[in-house]
Amino acid sequence: MATNSLQRDERAGSGAPDGERPPPRSVTGPHPGYDRYGRLDHYYYRCERCGLESTDAALTERCWRCDDDEEES
Repeated sequence: MATNSLQRDERAGSGAPDGERPPPRSVTGPHPGYDRYGRLDHYYYRCERCGLESTDAALTERCWRCDDDEEES
């Protein structure tokens, strides 16, 4: 029986060598931030790994607090 539905291969490559997976993205956002009157005031990003919140979009590239923790170990 023929159908019109497309089948997708969910095992698509990530571009990483076999057996290696990129680390999960731990920074989410932008999230809306509101002032005390409930008005949109700013957007912020949050590192889900350590909880750091920042309005600096550079957090999407890497979390500097997590990087500092790894260097101390």
